Amino acid sequence: TKAFELLESCKASNLPVSLVVADLDRFKSLNDRHGHAAGDRVIVEFATRLKDAAGTRALAARIGGEEFAVLLPMADPAAARLFAEAVRTVFSGNSIDGLPHDLRVTGSFGIASLSGHEDLSQLLQRADAALYHAKRDGRDGVRVSYQRKPEPPPAESGQQVA
Repeated sequence: TKAFELLESCKASNLPVSLVVADLDRFKSLNDRHGHAAGDRVIVEFATRLKDAAGTRALAARIGGEEFAVLLPMADPAAARLFAEAVRTVFSGNSIDGLPHDLRVTGSFGIASLSGHEDLSQLLQRADAALYHAKRDGRDGVRVSYQRKPEPPPAESGQQVA
């Protein structure tokens, strides 16, 4: 897949890469109250905001229901957080055609940056865990999974410590 290729390319070039997952808050309730056509408009609007913000180097996709993912090459955790906060703020601050003007739809975001020799599924698991924390902490927020790179094993010096 393109996501796997992009991740492997960043690994090979030793470039930072971050995965942002996003989920629309209380989407089922929105669908129930305003209908599936309104829900579809919300999904299209959110996807458009994500894709526009991601630019041409990143890879943005809908990964199911009201959940989305963006793989951001050359983005460390701070850059990924700025990206997610910008999308979150712009999206929740604007009304959506066909919905009541005062209704604000929000999204929650989880971020994980590549650490060590992780693969795409491990990166997604950490980003999902961060997203879960954003939901648990009240929604309409961004949480980052911080994981340090594993330390390389110490070099053998040939000397023994007594």
